[in-house]
Amino acid sequence: MPSLHGINMKPIMYHNKFSCNPSVKNFYGFNEEYGYSNMRYDAEGMMYVYNVEVYPEFQGQGFGRGMMTIIRDAFPDAHIYVDTTPSSDSFWMKMVDEGIINSIRNHNVIQEEDYY
Repeated sequence: MPSLHGINMKPIMYHNKFSCNPSVKNFYGFNEEYGYSNMRYDAEGMMYVYNVEVYPEFQGQGFGRGMMTIIRDAFPDAHIYVDTTPSSDSFWMKMVDEGIINSIRNHNVIQEEDYY
């Protein structure tokens, strides 16, 4: 399994839950019936998780935490970080406090950037 600087950047479990896009370098997608997210990583083992969405009918039931736990378990050596929006900041702060993600890069981002 390829690694970058000794960091495994392929999922070590839940392989069927992640997709790669060969046209977008260092990209994984996660898609389930309750929501989705995208991830990009770099050579230092930093993984940026973005476009995280839990569909409204599933919100408040633990699916967001479950999604992030699957991502953490699949990439245990990655430093996972996010940007937050005003409506999601408290959720992401809980994810940091629980050790599911490592850090928040920017709090309360209003405008989404193009990461492709």
